[in-house]
Amino acid sequence: MKKQTGMIATVLLAGMVGMSACASAPATAGAGAAAAGGASSLGLSDVLLQVAMQAAQGFLTNKAAANPTQMPSVEDKRAAAQAGVDAAVTKAKDDGKEITEQQKTGLLDYLKGALK
Repeated sequence: MKKQTGMIATVLLAGMVGMSACASAPATAGAGAAAAGGASSLGLSDVLLQVAMQAAQGFLTNKAAANPTQMPSVEDKRAAAQAGVDAAVTKAKDDGKEITEQQKTGLLDYLKGALK
């Protein structure tokens, strides 16, 4: 089942950015494999996508810790995705780079789709 999840994330990302992607990424790579595909499609480094994913997942983890009986809402996922984009923008600025508005939008859409 894990392998299918990784493949679905890769296919979702490919459809989002309108480019083809290899849907055979190993499941053991998990978010890293999806992150690698996403970074190349969005023109972002693997590091920036990993920072974004970790920040988004951390946001949802903290939200769940505050209210463990409630599933994350669509709004929670949107806020988590935005936290991920914000973290990537901050990291890029720290590295002396800039993320375009198109990359921010693509990353936000990717994160919203990737978060469970």
